[in-house]
Amino acid sequence: MMPVTQHNHHRQATETFRVYVTTDLTNFSLKLLEDAPDVEVIQTPPRTKFVRETIRDAHAIIARDDVDLSREIIELAENLRVIGRVGTGLSGIDVDAATERGVLVMHTPGSTAIAAAEH
Repeated sequence: MMPVTQHNHHRQATETFRVYVTTDLTNFSLKLLEDAPDVEVIQTPPRTKFVRETIRDAHAIIARDDVDLSREIIELAENLRVIGRVGTGLSGIDVDAATERGVLVMHTPGSTAIAAAEH
């Protein structure tokens, strides 16, 4: 399965900030990203192998804990600036490797509870 790319047509390719989304986001959250100027959203399946093969040009990745963001993967993404974990905790993220590279790592406590309440 190839990545699905959403384009914002009001930018030049050299200014694009690439956000890899390997999880389901609410329509509102996804639209915020897609509508941001100079942002390209690439939706990928939540599988570590696929992320490893496609992450090289990512500036940001948004993932749940089903994607292992190891030192190897973090080092493959030469432009990586932000890792966002949907849900609580940072399991599966090599925080030390990210910190060494100057990559901001964050999580969204409470988001899983909100998503469960919406269903």
